[in-house]
Amino acid sequence: MRVEITNAEYADLKHVSNNMRELDKREVREIGGLTPADAVFHSALISRDVRAARIDGVAVAVFGESRTNGGDTSVLWLLGTDDLMRGRFAYIREANKYIAQIRGEGCRIENVVHEDNEPSIRLLEALGFEFGEAEDTAHGGRGVRFWMESSDV
Repeated sequence: MRVEITNAEYADLKHVSNNMRELDKREVREIGGLTPADAVFHSALISRDVRAARIDGVAVAVFGESRTNGGDTSVLWLLGTDDLMRGRFAYIREANKYIAQIRGEGCRIENVVHEDNEPSIRLLEALGFEFGEAEDTAHGGRGVRFWMESSDV
């Protein structure tokens, strides 16, 4: 199995939006009120950097980050297919580098994950994120805020 992280291409975005895992579909619908395609393409549009995780050349996830609060906060996102967890250990190694780069720029990293999205929560825990309590969202779900302070703190 060959895992690679590269800049995302349109085909990667399209593949993930068409093959999104059910937990991610539920998350984007119940937290953001979005379809899979809207979530992927909107996230990519507002992001500074969009990458794809591929296994044997096939996209299993797309991810990126946008900045808020005058550039002091990074909103990190990831949307994947059912195959994402096959390459999770290689992904964790690469994600740690990506996160270190963002934190080194003085940014706090945060976002919200659906309380039922256990695979994503386990991945975020492995990466060292902290978690708040689950709260109701505007679209009928329950989201859990996760964050990591900048390395400046």
